[in-house]
Formats: sequence, C-alpha cells, structure tokens
Amino acid sequence: MKKHFLLLAIFCAGLFASCGNNGAEVARLSAQVDSLVAVTQRLEAEHFEMSEAVENLAAAIDQLRAKKASQSASANYDSAPAQSKQSASSSSSSSSSKQEAKSSNQSQSKASASSSGSAPSGYYMKIGTKQELKSLGLLDKGVIKKGVVNTDGLNMSIFKSVNIKSTKELKINAYKPKLLTDHPNKSYEMKLDEDSEEDITYLRIKDPDAFWSKSHFLIIQM
Repeated sequence: MKKHFLLLAIFCAGLFASCGNNGAEVARLSAQVDSLVAVTQRLEAEHFEMSEAVENLAAAIDQLRAKKASQSASANYDSAPAQSKQSASSSSSSSSSKQEAKSSNQSQSKASASSSGSAPSGYYMKIGTKQELKSLGLLDKGVIKKGVVNTDGLNMSIFKSVNIKSTKELKINAYKPKLLTDHPNKSYEMKLDEDSEEDITYLRIKDPDAFWSKSHFLIIQM
C-alpha cells in the first residue's frame, strides 16, 4: 500500500513539473492528488482493521479447536471397552465373593499407595493439552524425569486405569501429539489419519509388554 502511494506521489510530481507556471492546472492536479491520498489512507486503515479482525478470529478458532480436542479426548476415555465379564456370569456365588474381596483389597492397596507416596500398582494414562497437563502439575520439574513418572505425592485420581491386554489403539485429537513418558520406539507407532478432515492421530501399541516395560504411566501432550 505504501509502495503504491510513493509511486503516485512521484507520478504527480512529474505532472507538476510538466505544467510549468500554469497555476490553474497545478491547482486542479493538486486537488486530485489530495483526493487520491485521502482514498489511499482510508483503504490502508480499512486493510489494517481487516487484518486485525482476521488475526482475532484465527486466535478464537484455535481456542475452540483446543477445547473440542480436550472434550473429545475425555469422551474417548469414557467409551473405552470394558473388560470382559463372561467368566463372572458363569462362576459360582463363592467365586463372586472372592472376586469382590480381591477388588476391595486392590482398591485399598491403591489408596494406601497414593497416600504414602509409594509406586502404585497397575497401569495408567493421561492425555491432555499442554495447559491442562500443566494445571494438573504433570509438567512441573521433577514429576516426569527422563520419561519416568515420580509418584511421590502424585494425585492418582487424575489418571485413567489401563488394561494393557485390551488397549491396543488410542485415538488422539491432535496433529502431532507428544509422548512425555518413555516407551521403546519399536513397541508402538503414531499415524495421522489423512482421510479425516480433523486433526486425528492414532497411537497403535504393537508390543504391549515392551511398551509398558519402562513406565507404567502413559502421558500424552496434544
């Protein structure tokens, strides 16, 4: 825009020079120049306002996409397949009582581990945006060190329990999700869904035993 204005000024200066002492012609051309300058300035102001509006709209869209991705990730956790209970329906009442007692003992063990700061049993995962993980204290210095989670004083309620035998694939609503915990590279693969209009990446666990061998936690930053 400024380049066009400069060229216009140079052109008008040439016209003034060619007019010599013709005062009336100079006045007419000067009036036209003033009018063109006013139009140019108005267009430049409108262009600036439009650019600022586009930037604000893009920022709002980014915020909405991040919120939608976080909500979709939470919905995916809730819809994860439950562990098969066919054996429980065919077992005797005494076997059912033993199972309930075992579950109660496991719950007490996890609660005790969480309060005492010792390493909890089982496998856990958490997927969230950088801001969400930071608000939960998972990005604080010392919580994740060299891909291993420090469970001292960690609030286990923020994690979802994982059945490593049935959990073979995770859908992540992000373009390039980042694994913050340590897992052998050959035990999994990350693949972007190119057919989807949204940013969706699938984490496929090819070798569950190897994948969970270094860390019982899976933390992914969207």
